[in-house]
Parts: sequence; structure tokens; C-alpha cells
Amino acid sequence: MTSSRRVARVSVAIRRADDERVLLLADGTLPSFDVDAAVPWQVVAAVTPSILERVGIEVVTLRAAWVSDTADQRLYDAILVGGEVPPGAAWWERDVIPKRLALASASAGLRGAI
Repeated sequence: MTSSRRVARVSVAIRRADDERVLLLADGTLPSFDVDAAVPWQVVAAVTPSILERVGIEVVTLRAAWVSDTADQRLYDAILVGGEVPPGAAWWERDVIPKRLALASASAGLRGAI
């Protein structure tokens, strides 16, 4: 018997403590990963270790900034506290990010939450 585990896509808007610009990866997307959708969106425990594992930087997760109606898409705000951003990644002004995310096929809800 196969189990179809529902997943939620988590995107993370990472900024530096002294700067409002947000990190986009080389492919024009926010750092992101999947979690089990059964995990309540209020639980941010997976964000910090997942970003360290996937992007190689240390962050402190601040809050859930946006959650889709079905909670299958989530955006969290985080602050960079250590490490070097990956090659090709860059800091972008917040007002440019929705356009960049549209090019990367992000949902309208996610783009509007930035």
C-alpha cells in the first residue's frame, strides 16, 4: 500500500539585519524546500536547519509572512546570521522581487507577500 504524503512548499525571504534587500538564488528563486503538510504552518523549527543544509547559510527565522489558503505554500521571513551566500545568489530590493519571482513561475500569492 502506498502512502501519498501531502507536502507544503516553504519559501524563505532572507535578509541581512541591517538591510531590507532579500536574497534570491542564482536561478531567480527564493530559497525553498518541502515539508510534511501535516506540520502546522506556525511551527518554524524546520526553516533554520533546512536553509543551512540546502543553501549553506545560517539564519534566524522570524515569522510566517504568508500562508496560502490550503497551507500548501508558505513564506517565512528570516535574518542572515552567518555563512557566505552561494555563488550566483544576490541581494535584491523588495520591490523588484515579485517581478523576478514571476519569471521563476512563483504563485501570485507568494509574489504579493514579499
